[in-house]
Amino acid sequence: MSSFWRRFGPHAQTMRAVALEYPSLLKRLADAPDKTFHVYAIRVEALLKADAAMAPAAIGAIIDRADLRQLLADVWSVCPPGALSALDRCSSHVLEAAFYERLRRVLADTRLVQLLRKMDGQITPARLERIELVAQLHPAIAAVPLRVPARSLVSIDWLLRRLEAAGARLDERGLRRRLRTIGMRTWQKRIQELLLDHPPVEAPWAGTAKLTPLDSPRALRRIGREFHLCLGEAQYSLALIRRRRAYYQWHGDEAAVAEIAEIGFGEWEINDINGKSNRALKAATLRDIEATFRTSGILPQESVREGLLYYGRED
Repeated sequence: MSSFWRRFGPHAQTMRAVALEYPSLLKRLADAPDKTFHVYAIRVEALLKADAAMAPAAIGAIIDRADLRQLLADVWSVCPPGALSALDRCSSHVLEAAFYERLRRVLADTRLVQLLRKMDGQITPARLERIELVAQLHPAIAAVPLRVPARSLVSIDWLLRRLEAAGARLDERGLRRRLRTIGMRTWQKRIQELLLDHPPVEAPWAGTAKLTPLDSPRALRRIGREFHLCLGEAQYSLALIRRRRAYYQWHGDEAAVAEIAEIGFGEWEINDINGKSNRALKAATLRDIEATFRTSGILPQESVREGLLYYGRED
């Protein structure tokens, strides 16, 4: 079979037989735009679904006497505005029936069709799937470039909704401007910018005058710069706002920052303690910080397990 008829995909044999019955149809197809092939395929699919044994002559009679809009309306009830233009942006070859059904849903939905119009280039199954996904997410995500994968869109949606639930006031225009330029090179910067909008998070323990909570991404960035630590990176802010980690600043003779980790059942343990520029802290400073945390029941990592399971002499 020639490559011409293969453009009809699963309906190649049927359309070749129809054209033999209706030579005028073959002439019409000779220089027809891509949308013609798609519309014919949609109509033939519906006809054969209703009557799998329908003769090529009967199919030809139906196709030959109607224009593209009418053929589409016969299947979809209406020919949505922009439907033929959209079909002309699809592959030069006929696609699966599921693709056309998804396209119909997109064209019938006001918001989805707006997203479709903003997308340049060919309409593919992957793009329609993305449009339906974006429609379920935060409205600002429509500004995210196509190169950003779907998994990342879902994560950005989580962050935006988390920010709003926490009481952050997001400027919609500014937000869209940020998201419009997000990509591989700007990803970390844009995510960090969004995280900085998160309001303070209630600390698991109020601390003391000498050991105070760092309760927001902005506070982490500030202390990260002051102490020359990487606390300003997104991973630390995410751990903070998800309440998986909490951070405290030590205001003793030797400055330090402590990280505590949530271990379940509302309990926390000391995960890490660092001095400026990750310098090693004096043993006395570590003992003082640990002793201060101990007053709230927060102990060093592994100390509970080791204290309960092992018995030996004191060092």
